[in-house]
Amino acid sequence: MSVRDACLVFGLRCRIQRTDNQVVKSNRDASTDEQELTGGRSRPGVALVAGTVRRPLTDRSPFVHTILGRLEAIAGVPRLHGIDEQGREVLDYLPGDTGSGREWSDDQLAALMHIVRQMHDALAGTPEAGDHETVCHNDIAPWNTIVSGDHIVGIIDFDDAAPGARTDDLGYLLWTFLDLGTTPDTPTQQARRMRQALNAYLAPAPLPAEPLAADLLPAIRRQQERILAFRVGRSDAFSLTKATEIRRSIAWLDQHEGRLHSALHS
Repeated sequence: MSVRDACLVFGLRCRIQRTDNQVVKSNRDASTDEQELTGGRSRPGVALVAGTVRRPLTDRSPFVHTILGRLEAIAGVPRLHGIDEQGREVLDYLPGDTGSGREWSDDQLAALMHIVRQMHDALAGTPEAGDHETVCHNDIAPWNTIVSGDHIVGIIDFDDAAPGARTDDLGYLLWTFLDLGTTPDTPTQQARRMRQALNAYLAPAPLPAEPLAADLLPAIRRQQERILAFRVGRSDAFSLTKATEIRRSIAWLDQHEGRLHSALHS
């Protein structure tokens, strides 16, 4: 009898390692069929059930649910379907894999920017934004982006959503998707891609470009310092490695700030 057959017959818990970025654990018995989703950097206890994602509630869930309700018309944002019998939120499952570890084309970044622009526009001026420009996702990064082949499917994990400036999301996105300062790409190449991504964000409807361009590099720095402060407060190997990478990225940004600034304002 194979290991897989044994799992099916005796209801054992089987770990299945796939060749993509998504790892699942299957739990099978006579009454349930759940797959624990552990791709990306999500919190524990996230499961795929009957084609929907089930996630444990947190003290921020009411705010996040309100945000998702305002974004439900946007393709690429998972819709909320309520709370299940175990007290978990029920969300759309976006088919595909997280984008961790991949290189991103200009077209993919443009598609992502279009989704983010729609999100920001939908949340601007809402009670949840308060006196701020909009509500930001605050973790738009490859590990929270779902892709299928070369297609951007959508953005997941809105747990860190909070009022903020549009550039808070844009700066974090460009830093993490372009791997600023940690790739062989030249400052000229990175500056071009940053400007092209900003143009994609500005394209759907008129929006003052100069304030966004002026705050983009400072926003990247703010996000780098925010995440660095978090990482240096932890002692695990992953955080130590990430802290080193962030310091390298900050040094790169300092060294090439003039060239990047010129490209963003061209």
